[in-house]
Amino acid sequence: HFTDMKLITTFPDYRVPQILRQVGALQYTPELAAKVDNQEELSEGGVDEVSIRAGTVVAVEEMVELVKKHLIAVAEADSSEESIHNLQSLLEDVSAVTIDWYLWQRGEKEDRLNLLGPHHRVRTTYY
Repeated sequence: HFTDMKLITTFPDYRVPQILRQVGALQYTPELAAKVDNQEELSEGGVDEVSIRAGTVVAVEEMVELVKKHLIAVAEADSSEESIHNLQSLLEDVSAVTIDWYLWQRGEKEDRLNLLGPHHRVRTTYY
């Protein structure tokens, strides 16, 4: 049981960047897009792999902040005591881990329906 879950960032494996790319939250250079789309194996620890993983972390952290800002705006617009009371609990629930979980689940669902493009490929023991 983690007490500091909000300090952990997303797990930038293969599915999260895949779904982020699918929805337009992560964009690859044309060269990297061609490698991924052609299912070429990327070098472990290479610029392409690190760029995808770092971009994934940045995108998810930005999503966390956007969701929190939206929740605050909704609570302020409502301004009821109940809404403001629930806001703190909602804000505590929004983290990179919860966004990661949501994206992973959505990616798995879309993959089962054959709605996702290819994911990047790296032969590694790190995930």
